[in-house]
Amino acid sequence: MTSLIDLEQDRDRLIEDLMLMLESDEPEETLAALDELEAKIAGKADAIAAVHASKKGEIAYLKERISTYQEKLVIKENALKRFEGYVKGILERRENPKIVGKSSQLALVKNGGKAPLWVDELMPIEEFPEGLATKKVVQSLDKDAIRANLDSDGELKIDGKLIAQELPRTFRLKIS
Repeated sequence: MTSLIDLEQDRDRLIEDLMLMLESDEPEETLAALDELEAKIAGKADAIAAVHASKKGEIAYLKERISTYQEKLVIKENALKRFEGYVKGILERRENPKIVGKSSQLALVKNGGKAPLWVDELMPIEEFPEGLATKKVVQSLDKDAIRANLDSDGELKIDGKLIAQELPRTFRLKIS
């Protein structure tokens, strides 16, 4: 299958041939070949757009499936939590919070790691004793403010040093 790049290169060569032929008396053959090549290029563009639309459709389908499975996953996880809560409630009411089966065991055990900590969320952080709270400062640039301060050349200089510059717009592919 001929690629779009090959067709474009063939067209460029034909245009060069046409320019040479226009100087002669019989350019009809080159014009016919150019028309045929332009039709092939148009067909290739249609094929590319069809493949693009197909891939976008596949992606949309998979995203929908992901959404469906995520919903099912949440339902299953919630059902498992309720089931575990039910079993835990039974074990909490037993004198011996342990049931041994032939190949498994159910038991209430203490969690490892650090013990849970309750903190008065209503108390302002500033009222906690020094050393118990830390202050985090996150700085970010205000790009809208920077754009508002660009000069006519699209640059922002401080003390002669370039600190920001508007870049040329880039291109994106549009297939429709």
